[in-house]
Amino acid sequence: AKALFHLEKNSIDNVNVKNLADQVGVNRSHLFRSFKSVLNISPQQYILEMRIQRACQLLMETQKSINDVAQAVGFSTNSQMGVAFKKIMHITPSRFRNQMSVQQKKNRK
Repeated sequence: AKALFHLEKNSIDNVNVKNLADQVGVNRSHLFRSFKSVLNISPQQYILEMRIQRACQLLMETQKSINDVAQAVGFSTNSQMGVAFKKIMHITPSRFRNQMSVQQKKNRK
């Protein structure tokens, strides 16, 4: 619970499993077991999903480039984000933005 609280309250752009474990005062193995028992996913997967969720927000709410969004959520390259984004969302970041833009225009009518 402490790790989840830390992730919710702090920036995810430079979080990794080791520094998360250090922040909450447990070793990586304990953190992994805790995440698996509570969420049924690894801490790494949780962090990745948080980054993609934040990327979705930025893609919908800003005009930042895909590269800027990738860097803002902690990916070193936009291609790295693209692979993770497509794996989780089953769509590319640019296609996601385009679809959300079309949907927002329809909702305004």
